[in-house]
Amino acid sequence: MKSNKMYILIQGLLLSISLSAQSVLSGKVTNTNNEPAMGATIVVLNQVDSTYMTGTTSGTDGQFEITNLKPDTYILSFSMIGCKTVNRLQQVTQNTKIELDDIVLGEDTYLLSAVTVNGKRTPVKIEPGKMIVNLSSIALSTDGNVLDALRKLPGVIVQNDGTIILNGKSGATVWMDGKLTYLSGENLLSYLRSIPAHSVENIELIFQPSSQYDAAGSAGIIHIQKKRIKEQGIHLLLSSGIERGISTRWNENISLNYRHNNLNMYADYSYYEGKDWIEMAVSGNYIDPVTLQRQELRKDFVNDINRHYTGHYLKTGIEYDWSDKITTGTHVSSNWLNRNKNELTISGFFYKDNSKAIPL
Repeated sequence: MKSNKMYILIQGLLLSISLSAQSVLSGKVTNTNNEPAMGATIVVLNQVDSTYMTGTTSGTDGQFEITNLKPDTYILSFSMIGCKTVNRLQQVTQNTKIELDDIVLGEDTYLLSAVTVNGKRTPVKIEPGKMIVNLSSIALSTDGNVLDALRKLPGVIVQNDGTIILNGKSGATVWMDGKLTYLSGENLLSYLRSIPAHSVENIELIFQPSSQYDAAGSAGIIHIQKKRIKEQGIHLLLSSGIERGISTRWNENISLNYRHNNLNMYADYSYYEGKDWIEMAVSGNYIDPVTLQRQELRKDFVNDINRHYTGHYLKTGIEYDWSDKITTGTHVSSNWLNRNKNELTISGFFYKDNSKAIPL
């Protein structure tokens, strides 16, 4: 029993000697005005390879204390945001308490010629009942006109007769800057072709129109919002686009905008010209209604359609911004379309051996 007590006593004595052999380093960090620097970082590094040994931060009074340091030579690094880093070489001996002189951190001043903030807008934003597509953030803005951009949007089908299918519902209406266009058919297609895609900021695909829209938009609404220029002075924009396939289509656009303080005047003119070519060939055999066998009589049908379009769009107006949310103005717009259509249709009835025919 005595041997166990003696063993515990010896272990406690050795532990107390080991703890007392550790050194303590303390001090105070201030700024150039001799005020306490709260939250300064103090790092202890090995002198040989600058590896991290230990560290702490200064308190509200700028005081700090680092314990359990073994005898060695260390690099003390003092740093703080907005201040120059101070490094000090410090030798620590065994079982010592070192009180450092005040560490003064001077301001670290940088002279910036400019600050550039780069950001990216979200191309597609989903909200209850609608989807907002930002053309300025996606590649669709490089397409020739708004009609081409619409045909590439998800859930939108634009038919050749001007009917727009939105989210599976036919008869969606088109709005421009909060106003219904009242256009349909070829006039609507010509209007959309005449607007360059780069002049549009957002396209809202509204699947469930709210009460603020006309009841005619129950099948869905496509709301096109054009860009507004806020910079002062004169802005002139010229653009041209061409599409080449079996036929060629191209469009030209010129935009002039003048802003002085809260007054804004603008004029837009667009020209579109293109050709559509449709060739259709159909061959069908007649079936005997009794035997359901194919008869020798056959009907061939060939249709060749060529359409040539020229469209013009002109809009001019004046606006005045009373505040960031209130703007009044007036505008005059005109849109006219010329279409030439050449169509050739050939059909006829033929027997199986093609020896006899009854052309129509």
